[in-house]
Amino acid sequence: MLDVRVLNRVFDVIDQNWENNNLIEFCHCRLPLNPEQLEELWDSPQFKERYSEEQLSRKFKSILNPFFNGQEQKEIYCKVEVDNSEPENGRYSLFAITKEMLEADTAYYETEMPGNINRNYLSMLDLLYKPYLYELVFKCSMNELISLVTRDENNRGFDLYPGVWCKVTIEPAGDDNGGDIRNAPRRVEGTLWYSASRPEYETVLISEISKVDQSFANTYQQLELYQNDIDNCIDSNRVKHDYLDKLFCNVRRSRIKVMRVGQANAIIVSNVCRITGNASEKRVFAFDLGLPTPGNVIENDKVATGIIDDADDKLMENTYGRPEALIISHWHSDHFNGIYVLHRDMFFGTNRMIVIAPRYIVNDDNYELTNRLIKFLINKGSIIFVDDVFEYGDRSNKCYYRLMRVNERNENYNENCLMLRINKTLLAGDCEYYAWPAKLFEDNSGNNVKKVNNIIIPHHAAYYNTQGILNCITPIMSSTPKLAIACVGHNTYGDGNPLRDHPVQSVLVAYDHENFDVLCTNNTNIASANFAFEA
Repeated sequence: MLDVRVLNRVFDVIDQNWENNNLIEFCHCRLPLNPEQLEELWDSPQFKERYSEEQLSRKFKSILNPFFNGQEQKEIYCKVEVDNSEPENGRYSLFAITKEMLEADTAYYETEMPGNINRNYLSMLDLLYKPYLYELVFKCSMNELISLVTRDENNRGFDLYPGVWCKVTIEPAGDDNGGDIRNAPRRVEGTLWYSASRPEYETVLISEISKVDQSFANTYQQLELYQNDIDNCIDSNRVKHDYLDKLFCNVRRSRIKVMRVGQANAIIVSNVCRITGNASEKRVFAFDLGLPTPGNVIENDKVATGIIDDADDKLMENTYGRPEALIISHWHSDHFNGIYVLHRDMFFGTNRMIVIAPRYIVNDDNYELTNRLIKFLINKGSIIFVDDVFEYGDRSNKCYYRLMRVNERNENYNENCLMLRINKTLLAGDCEYYAWPAKLFEDNSGNNVKKVNNIIIPHHAAYYNTQGILNCITPIMSSTPKLAIACVGHNTYGDGNPLRDHPVQSVLVAYDHENFDVLCTNNTNIASANFAFEA
């Protein structure tokens, strides 16, 4: 436990430097503590009383400078990615970063490099840094994007294509042109999204795209070198797999609550474990912790915005208790981006949350958006990458768990995933039916395990061949009453094509014909209690 005099010296240094607007000086400001004492500082009631989460988040945001702050224009750096969920509709997701974000990330990972593991000080950035998301989403054709590329006197621009970095000039939308972008030549409207606490959105106009300068290229290359060194720490620095034993073993009963979070997945599992006298030990974890992505948030979506407005409290302080672990089914943001809104004490201190996930795919179009989070979790030793099948429990009289990595050679995140079987309940993430492994429903001798009563319908009940669904669910389903839940909310996927809707009605009908009680989380006429059940 930190001595009061040490704490006071730390507080003095923080207070003296809090108003320092020089980013580099502030980030590298040294605190009179060594890195081993960081956990103690975060667990200190005095620290939490003196510096609120809101204060720390506000200061971190001011360092990263994600929005305009009174400026008429802002330059950000973006990497163009095609949104594979809507390739024919021309929806693009830009991994974005400000100059300040690049400097802060580089400073953070420079001090966190394995070679600096023996440094004998903490920096101010150690206190403020946490996972954050910065993204620019818009809908247009590639030709419209190319029309915004700056050209020299010889009408030469540069090649713009998915995967290339560029410098993007953005402006606030709706001021000079009354919000009608048709009055502003050569403009594309998009949504700028930032989250390191409560998610924030701004509608912006992209007015110009140009080639990145050499200083950006050099600094980003340096950041990548630092982050690649973090990758080398995966096996030595991560939480060991015996953590899964503690989470799943000796479970007597499990209850599941499907959260209403709009077009996303968030599921809370509460385990009652070994019973001692009149008291029972409870372990709580989440299977996916998503919030709607920018294109799927609308102002009148009360279910979604009600969560977003106070997401940490809504997701974490649920009736089951604060989760100690998060199982991420796959690396698509609507299944994990709730992690960005969590308070810092979920990432630091002795009670930090452990993340359990499949290994990521470096070449996937979503990689840049997850890279910063993944590297942070690896660095903190807070992530377990699952590459195998984990089976827990005696199927005869205890709660039975089987956590399984699916189809690891698949280059699609939906099928490069984790599926979880809890007794008679199946949590499949977005894994399509054809990829479901038979081993998930068998014991090690190839015998069929208990039938399925409850299922979270895969991929938000997106389109799949009805006969294919029946071929998968009929052999594994129970004859007793059954429940199927589709996690859905407002979304733009259909765009006039009913086969691209989430949910697709034929999928819901297929479950209904197999005598499942089918519920959709966007149905506000259904009480929230109906989305909680015994596993």
